[in-house]
Amino acid sequence: MFGDNEGFARFMDRWTSVMYAKSEALFEVMMNDLRSEFGNVKGLLDYLENTCVKKYKEKFVPTWTNRIMHFGETTTQRVESAHSTLKLHLGNSQSNFETLWNVVDGILRIQHNNIKASFELNLNVVQHECIDELYRRLRGYVSQWGLKLIRDELERGEDVGHDSTGCGCEIRTRHGLPCAHELNFHKFVGTLIPLEDIHVYWRKLSMIPENPVDPSGYNVHDEIERVMEKFHTCTEEDDRIRIIQQLKEISRPSSTPGVVPPTKIKTKGRTPGSAKRKHDEAEFSTTRLPSGFEYVLSTEEASRSRKKKSKVGPKMRRTSRRTQSASNVPYSHCIEPSWLPFVDSTIDVIGDGNYGYRCVASGLGLPDVDGWRKVRTRMFDELIGYESLWRELLGTSYENVKSAVHCPDNHVGASFEEWLTLPDMRLLISTAFNVILVNLSHGSASTFLPLRSAPPTSIHSRLIIAMVNERNIHWVRVKLIVNAPLPSLYPAWER
Repeated sequence: MFGDNEGFARFMDRWTSVMYAKSEALFEVMMNDLRSEFGNVKGLLDYLENTCVKKYKEKFVPTWTNRIMHFGETTTQRVESAHSTLKLHLGNSQSNFETLWNVVDGILRIQHNNIKASFELNLNVVQHECIDELYRRLRGYVSQWGLKLIRDELERGEDVGHDSTGCGCEIRTRHGLPCAHELNFHKFVGTLIPLEDIHVYWRKLSMIPENPVDPSGYNVHDEIERVMEKFHTCTEEDDRIRIIQQLKEISRPSSTPGVVPPTKIKTKGRTPGSAKRKHDEAEFSTTRLPSGFEYVLSTEEASRSRKKKSKVGPKMRRTSRRTQSASNVPYSHCIEPSWLPFVDSTIDVIGDGNYGYRCVASGLGLPDVDGWRKVRTRMFDELIGYESLWRELLGTSYENVKSAVHCPDNHVGASFEEWLTLPDMRLLISTAFNVILVNLSHGSASTFLPLRSAPPTSIHSRLIIAMVNERNIHWVRVKLIVNAPLPSLYPAWER
């Protein structure tokens, strides 16, 4: 059919290349090349096309399998490997039920121990490549194989950049792990890779079902598993009873016979503060009475101290405390110094590219989960509904702003081009939500009022959303004190 072994090997190489095609177009091109090069084996090609390609290509060709989450499990028959292992241990087919049971039980025990050993390895061993601060939230919570995939994707990200279209996001689709452009964003901004971005498949490092990861770092499920193992391995009945009693003391203290120990009572001497004791101390005291000039000096010193204290009123003391506490507010270095005394606190948001929109959502009281999406949708509707107004105000930036705030239903995260930028979106935010937007960033403090509504009679009669920008890559919401003054109006609003 092929003439020699070399021809068969060449055919298998071409067929393997077809099976690993990365796109549908490439798959069709390679299939056509295969037909033209090996036209002499048309019967074989027809057989492959009718039995494999037409019916099952979506199940094994990467261009289709990469569209579903399979965690790297691309085999079509996982039972086959287990069956092969069982036959290897049996040795022959001449076995009774007892022999078969013992072999299967031994295989399962070995696999169980191997899995537990791998879990312990993933929990306690830190690979040298993952010492970087970027992986701090993942170490000990994500399997080493998952971390390896993330490292490989991070290396690939050097050629991808922040553009999601060039990334392809295949690892996010196939494995549920952050893809190249997401990792580049975290690396660029300087944030840690969040554990929530990792699929639970890679965080499953225990035999206990439904083992949620505690953000505080404490894992009670492993300890419960050890207690259960200890309980079942106890041979003495007294040991089991002791374990149960100790657990009851923790879970149900009221069900135990133990009581709070009584407070130790001091039985010697008189009770402190009693009238009899004070009388005795005054009567039998050896302290001499002060002389006349000592009375005069003590009176003058008391008078001077009262005058000194009266110079510092309550308002001055409160202002000094406010100034001192404001300097300790997070991100205070980004706030205009003259406005620090009026800052109550700062609220940081998730750094996923939508942080600017998340700040607005936080100020509006929207849910943290999808509030940013509602903000972007409302801004987009504002641009579409009053297109002529915003085209006049934004000029050539209109299309860029429109593209930045556009948020489809399945949109997740935000690229660099979609970040919130106040120079273009300042009046859009205040007008779309009818709020007062305040920018307290260092060197650019200003206030933005809505365009279509009447000016407020009082600055505090309308919702105020204050924000501050950190290094042009992150937004933080700022909470002002009650009746705090606001920066000057943005000049363009008056025009």
